[in-house]
Amino acid sequence: MLPRDAAPAPVDSALEPFRKVENAQLAFVDKATDAARARLQGTQSLLRRLGLDPNRFVAQSDITGTGGPYVPVNAPSDADPRFKSLFVSWKKLAALETAMAAIPSYVPVKSFSTTSTYGVRYDPFTGNTAMHAGLDMAGSHGEPIYAAADGLVTTGGRSGAYGNLVELAHGKGLATRYGHLSAITVRPGEQVRQGQMIGRMGSTGRSTGTHLHYEIRIDGRAVNPRPYLDASAFMLAAQNRGEAQGPIDATLIAEDDNVTFDLAAATGGQGGMSRIVRN
Repeated sequence: MLPRDAAPAPVDSALEPFRKVENAQLAFVDKATDAARARLQGTQSLLRRLGLDPNRFVAQSDITGTGGPYVPVNAPSDADPRFKSLFVSWKKLAALETAMAAIPSYVPVKSFSTTSTYGVRYDPFTGNTAMHAGLDMAGSHGEPIYAAADGLVTTGGRSGAYGNLVELAHGKGLATRYGHLSAITVRPGEQVRQGQMIGRMGSTGRSTGTHLHYEIRIDGRAVNPRPYLDASAFMLAAQNRGEAQGPIDATLIAEDDNVTFDLAAATGGQGGMSRIVRN
């Protein structure tokens, strides 16, 4: 029972602590969205420097397909649009980083010297100018050769001037070739993982000495492997994020009239699972 001269606490005062919590959560949302956009732009920029269109990976990503019967629900009409912005930003980033597994990023031999670069050169047998479609990486006979990315073995055997050749299809139109091998340790039709040994360095085929002839092809066209080797550390880091952190770092889902989101990873460990209820 309140004294006669005591007035009930204003409603606004009672709600103030909840507003502070909500404002703090929205600040985390803004921070997570900015982080996602910055990382997305950096990843897109790296792909363009490699001569790759980021849309090649996002458009064909396995996780962008959606569908199903339309079942209307009563969704909150006053949900803050920043939640949608957060979801969209992290979904785009997750789609791109996951699809980047197709990009050859792992250096295929541990120890090597470059003996011939990509491009026009003097042919070592004829002395005439000719196009060299790959990179020659010389090393010790029998040196292990590794898959530059996850892929399907499409060729594993003798192939003309390549000698013993392994070719891997990585998806998204990307493929790699590993020529002049002394031994092949995979078979056509086999799925291999990035960094898996697929053969050993040799000098089979049209070769003047022990080396790996390494090619990267996009839609069947040979491209310079050197930028991919130079960007290996950055690409592997992005690929590891896409694999280790799951499809989306900041998960945003609708649960009836509740909106839940996980900001721990996106904000460097600040915050955790937070919930704003709007009825």
